[in-house]
Amino acid sequence: MTSRPRALVLEDARSERDELSDLLTRLGLEVWATESPVKARTWLRQPGDFDLALIDWDMRHSRDPEPTSKLVLEQLATRARQTVTLVHAGNLSSVRLHDEIQRAHPGALLHDKTHGGQSLTDRMRKLMTKRVGDLCLDGDRPFVRHVPTNAVFRNRVGFKFVTQHPDPVFIPVAQRGLVNGMLRFRKWLTECNSTVEIVHRGWGSAQFILRIRSPE
Repeated sequence: MTSRPRALVLEDARSERDELSDLLTRLGLEVWATESPVKARTWLRQPGDFDLALIDWDMRHSRDPEPTSKLVLEQLATRARQTVTLVHAGNLSSVRLHDEIQRAHPGALLHDKTHGGQSLTDRMRKLMTKRVGDLCLDGDRPFVRHVPTNAVFRNRVGFKFVTQHPDPVFIPVAQRGLVNGMLRFRKWLTECNSTVEIVHRGWGSAQFILRIRSPE
């Protein structure tokens, strides 16, 4: 069973929005793109979660009366903590701007627009080739590959665990799709004899992490 990771793209410049959407689509993600912070917040309130959010801070060209994506980031920080969030903005050397974004979403990754559009593309590709132990993302596809055996895990839960490492992944018991995906991923790791394992953060917690096992 293949389940594609979902990506939210909030970008008020159409050309940049289309370019980022095309890139993520080519990398195998299901892309939800908009110029509207209001629509983005509506999507975030709907059932199902996003695995990746690519958010433009400056919304001055959006039709919505919101100059920044501050409210979207606050919603991601409170309702979608498990979503890997990358915020791109101009002049991140400004302490005031940097602090404002971090207050809206303390866990967000930051990227400075002044480095150019290609640097953002390169960073997205780097994220899509992240490696944890003997696992890596499959480059042009959002699947997890076990490097020694070349086996591939084709469920979005694997993508979520690898991209969020070393941070925990939140998997509520009520979300049966995520729970079943996590159990399948754990079984797959065992079958591959991977050096990586899924560890529960503790009784009563819905948080799980990837841990690289110590050599025996």
